[in-house]
Amino acid sequence: MNKHLAFLRNYGLLLLLAALSCIQPLSAQTPLVLNQYAKVIDFPSCSPCLNPCNKVIVDDVAQFVVGDEVLLIQMKGADISWSQDTTFGDIITYGSTGFHEVLSIAAIDAVTKLITFANTIGGNYSVDGKVQLVKKFISPGNYNVPVGGISCAPWDGNKGGVLFMEVNGTLSLSGSIDVTGMGFRGAVNPNSNLNITECGTGGPAGDEFANGIFFLDGANLQWAGRKGEGIAEFRNPQYELGTGNLANGGGGGLNHNAGGGGGSNMGAGGRGGNSYIGISNEICGVISNGSGGIALDRMGGLRLFLGGGGGAGHENNHRGNSGGDGGGIIVIKADKIEGNGNKIISDGFIGFNYDLIQGGNGENDGGGGGGAGGSIKIECNDLGTTALTIQARGGNGGSLTAQEHGPGGGGGGGLVCFNASSIANPLVKVVSEGGNPGITITDSSAYGAQAGSPGITGFSCTTISSQPPKVILFSAGSDQTLCNPGVAVLDTKLEKTGTTFTWYKDGVELTAEKDSVYTTNAPGIYVVKVTTANCSSTDTVVIKKIGNEVPVNQYFCDNAGPATVTLEVGNPETAAKYGWFSEQTGGSLVHVGNSYTVTGLTKDTVFYVVDTVKVTTVFGPTGAGAAQEYYIADGSNNDITIQEELRKFNVTAPIKLKSVEVRAALNAGGCGYNNTFTRSITIQLFQNGIATGQTATGTIQCDVPTKVVLNFDIPPGNNYELRIEDIDKAFFKISDEEEGYSIPVVMTILPNQKKSGAFFNWEIEYGAPCGRMPIWAKKSCPLPLMLLSFRGVSLDGKSNLYWSTALEKNVEGFIIESSSDGFYFESKGFVSASGLGHYQFQDANWEKSLYYRLKIVDKDGSFAYSPIIHLKGGNEKFFNLFPNPAFEVLYLQIVTSEKSSVLVELTDVVGKQILTKEQSFEKGVNTLSFNITSLPTGVYFLSILTQEGIEVRKFEKR
Repeated sequence: MNKHLAFLRNYGLLLLLAALSCIQPLSAQTPLVLNQYAKVIDFPSCSPCLNPCNKVIVDDVAQFVVGDEVLLIQMKGADISWSQDTTFGDIITYGSTGFHEVLSIAAIDAVTKLITFANTIGGNYSVDGKVQLVKKFISPGNYNVPVGGISCAPWDGNKGGVLFMEVNGTLSLSGSIDVTGMGFRGAVNPNSNLNITECGTGGPAGDEFANGIFFLDGANLQWAGRKGEGIAEFRNPQYELGTGNLANGGGGGLNHNAGGGGGSNMGAGGRGGNSYIGISNEICGVISNGSGGIALDRMGGLRLFLGGGGGAGHENNHRGNSGGDGGGIIVIKADKIEGNGNKIISDGFIGFNYDLIQGGNGENDGGGGGGAGGSIKIECNDLGTTALTIQARGGNGGSLTAQEHGPGGGGGGGLVCFNASSIANPLVKVVSEGGNPGITITDSSAYGAQAGSPGITGFSCTTISSQPPKVILFSAGSDQTLCNPGVAVLDTKLEKTGTTFTWYKDGVELTAEKDSVYTTNAPGIYVVKVTTANCSSTDTVVIKKIGNEVPVNQYFCDNAGPATVTLEVGNPETAAKYGWFSEQTGGSLVHVGNSYTVTGLTKDTVFYVVDTVKVTTVFGPTGAGAAQEYYIADGSNNDITIQEELRKFNVTAPIKLKSVEVRAALNAGGCGYNNTFTRSITIQLFQNGIATGQTATGTIQCDVPTKVVLNFDIPPGNNYELRIEDIDKAFFKISDEEEGYSIPVVMTILPNQKKSGAFFNWEIEYGAPCGRMPIWAKKSCPLPLMLLSFRGVSLDGKSNLYWSTALEKNVEGFIIESSSDGFYFESKGFVSASGLGHYQFQDANWEKSLYYRLKIVDKDGSFAYSPIIHLKGGNEKFFNLFPNPAFEVLYLQIVTSEKSSVLVELTDVVGKQILTKEQSFEKGVNTLSFNITSLPTGVYFLSILTQEGIEVRKFEKR
């Protein structure tokens, strides 16, 4: 009960707790649990890549003694895509998820709960990734598994889910070793009596449901089923609903009554079933089926994963299924294993139904996805002579007694891995298949639900005593597709001290790039290699680019009156038609063309430009006004037959075919009994008679124009056609109009040889897929002074700005402006001009990375801007040399975010050394003075050498 109590608590639910003991199937004898567990709270003073260590702090040390061997294992910690599109749930980086190693306890402090190991920790673990210790069960001789079997404690969100044992002899099975359903938890099916069948309905304006459906606010249970648990955590625990898979946790089915996706491990989870018949199987342009979890990478056996939990189906009648729990982890080392007809098993569960019966059928709501098979790692060279089954099978999806609701997808298969190169015993059976999809019982239809994919069985795995690689836990970001003038910021977010960064583009080293951050707008495959004294890791980011347009911005000065400038779209596309707007979104078109001449400018002005050829157009026969006839589609009429080409078309520019409309009637005429005729169909895209692999499903109603969502991405080409599959002896209403329908330069629909086709109201999207591009005209007049320097440094959450001037004349003062993106600035303060030439300003900077500029204001009201500087935060140093020119005393001001020391060297123009001085500085602002009275008049250089490099400042002695 603790397993699901914790999961429910995480989601804010405290219901039906007394009945939750029904979740696990009961047996006559309760399996033994041989292991003990502790949650790792901290790795004190530990950074394996810089400072290897051998200590952990845990939540409870009572069950451990000196000499115990434990398995240290990280259960979660993957980073995934959180984009509101079909990439949601894709793994960006695993981190140390699944890494594990065996350690021996050397000392225990019962007060601080500090455990010291006899050996150094090999991996680089993160407590945010749910790290635990599992005490190994050791049998000094033979061990017999009792008839009731052995198992592990169920995963509760912090610990459990792992069985770890070593037998120095023969492991003989009189019962099974079974951790079925002990892994990641399936999603508990939320119930709501509210329905939503249209995009954005049923919630406040601007709510998440209107903006995207891959992750949704859990406060609105009517929207979707929950996601199953996986190796990634929710960024915001509130967003627990929606179709997107949580890495290997299955996604939830959408309203109305779509099925949840299966969890995954080595095999991917199956997609959940379609939404309720008669209701569109898409909301906001996305299908309602819960996504299956994605197949994981075991990294040659170095990683072990719990099976992912299945996603819940959508429920509004409290008659569906929850997602099934995934299988646990089994790690066994033995001299010999004798099966005696029993099993070593880590299967995924089928979810429990509305009566809390595990594996029970639902009724007229969405079914839950099956849990994925877990992971089994066996180090044994002798598997005996008797029958033994070793399996990590995905759980089946939840089935339903009512027709035409969405069953659950099957769970993916798990991992069965041996250190041996082969199995000599022919009676050993190894299984890691995926689970079957759920069905609607009355007609045995999967109704769009899919089976889980098979898992992996492997040999020559790493030994149990192997340590994981020392990896640096970082990511430079996810793959990106850029629109001009956008740039990709590849940020490792790593400290620079003691770390080197090597960047590559398309396999070629970028020798000038040594920073932890790299910014680019060029497409390519970028790799960053991060190296410390003990570790080296790489990450790859793929940058793609859409279009070549760039903004041609302009500066102007209105000292002589309102200015006129010409703004342009650089590198325009040939077929584009650029519209200019004053607003970033919405608003009215103010100009059309590649360039725009703007008059009367007295202040900064921004226009937003978009290729207006990018449109969504509905065209072709309307399905209502076109001439129509009934034609049978079951092969008994030669006009239309199954898979006959119904509509051909050519494409001359990339398009997205978003949807078409289909109409049908029964072959006996009319719409059947009580006008309830409906049919499920599949529409496929072919080219030159060959299937392209793009398919879509839909449910059509009798004599009602029914929109079927396709979302086919179609490149330029000829002889495309749409075909209908599984049309089930229905009449399709066929347009009798023979003419072609064309959109110039983009798409031409060709008349068929027989009839024009059964598809109406074609909806396509074409043109540049980027949003509006800003093009600006900025005011910039000659400065009323000479700006000698403008610098800054971040220190203790504050930005410290320093600037020096000369030749000030009629200057009123300086407005300090900041920006988070380098384009939109806001005022942060004002410093009056003093005529002394040296100024400073401090700004509270909690965003860490900010851009700054000075707005230099003249007494007559005119102004000009300084160059922009960028403060990135972190450990920075700033050097300011003043006055310049200097007469008797020269000051070196150093602002540093940490205690440091520098070497200062003074040389003349020919490089002759005049002074060398080593100086220590405290954190904060430090000032060092030099008496230069005796120096001859001339130009000199002051070099400041730090651990980060050397900076040189030039000054003049008068």
